[in-house]
Amino acid sequence: MLMEVSNLISLIGKLLRVSFRLILGITGLKLLRLKCRTIEQFIDLAYSFRVGALNIRPLQIREEIDQLLRIISILRPKTLVEIGTCNGGTLFLFCQVADPTATIVSIDLPGGPFRGGIRLGRYPSISRSPDTQPRGSTC
Repeated sequence: MLMEVSNLISLIGKLLRVSFRLILGITGLKLLRLKCRTIEQFIDLAYSFRVGALNIRPLQIREEIDQLLRIISILRPKTLVEIGTCNGGTLFLFCQVADPTATIVSIDLPGGPFRGGIRLGRYPSISRSPDTQPRGSTC
């Protein structure tokens, strides 16, 4: 009985530490994205951000995602659909450059061959607000 209680306390401690790191990671990402003013800065953030197990690095080649984001920022589509979420990096970047009123959908299979599906808890980290529009000559 004492061993079971000890194991339960240990498990609760681990869960609290993981949850705390996730909250810190999401909060850190929200704060860091507010400092971004250009597409390059958003891309740098997506490729470099990591707190514990939380990482949003896109799988795309950097130059390709850069060009795609420039096209999206010019065309300002009202709907974007991504197939294959993985870490959520491309979804994060779409949210930063798309029209503030755009509907952005990311579709994935949980447990798919590429780690499939964004995990619950990351959604606040990829939301956006109109004040995070890239500004300057890069838009």
